Order: sequence, then C-alpha cells, then structure tokens
Amino acid sequence: MNIYPVKIDWKGKETVISLKLDLRHIRELQMKTGKDILDLLTDAPVSLVPMGDLLEAALHWKGNENPADLTGEDLFDALVQQGKAGVADWMEVANGIAAASGVLQSQQANAMLKSVRRKMDEAIERLERGEAESEEAPDDPSPMVGE
Repeated sequence: MNIYPVKIDWKGKETVISLKLDLRHIRELQMKTGKDILDLLTDAPVSLVPMGDLLEAALHWKGNENPADLTGEDLFDALVQQGKAGVADWMEVANGIAAASGVLQSQQANAMLKSVRRKMDEAIERLERGEAESEEAPDDPSPMVGE
C-alpha cells in the first residue's frame, strides 16, 4: 500500500501517521477550494491554510489506522514542533502525499521538490548578496530628484 508516513509526538507518544488521498477526499478538496488537485498541491506549501486542508483530507482515507481524534490542524502543529518550516519542507510533505496517492509519480514529486529548493536557495543567495552590497554602500546616498 502506498502511503506517506510521518512520525509525530501525539499525546506524549511517538506515533506514525499514514497519509494519502483517496478519490473521495480529492473530490471534497476540489469542491471546498475550487482548485484542481495539482493547483492545491502547489499552493498548499505557500499558503498554509490549504496545507491544513490537505493534511486533514490525507489523514482520513478509508481503512487508515491514524488516531481518530487527530485533525489536520493538530498534524500541522505537530510537524511544526518537529521543525517543519518553509516552502521546501511543506512542498516535501505535499509531494509525498501526492506520490502516495497516485497524483504524481515519485520522480515528478522529486523533480518539483528539487526545483523549489533550487529556487529558494537562489532567492536567499540574492538576498544575502543584496545585504552585502547595501552594507558596502556609502552612508550619504546620491540626492534624490527634486531635493
């Protein structure tokens, strides 16, 4: 069986949570959000409210053995407590769920994640270079037009 497993601390006990989407939950997500599942999967890591919806749906597939009282919000909070943060981390979760659910092939999910990580690294590098350049800038900038 294809699942995306995550370990969390749930009620003081390490618990393995099995995540995947079944067709019923994909349909419910699409109706709730008005978005195609692929759009939702790419939006969720950036806009974290849809991430909570995705986690909620991925928890409750038919035949799962996840704790019945665990919600998507609880799972999100537990993952944050473990250090999940940033677009790349949440993209990894979303893509893992997508691959386990047959929405993406594993190779596609990995390629998307690599692309996001590369873009994030490039953006951070540009910001750091910009900060270094601004530190080297003269204290008295050129006068502005109209001064």
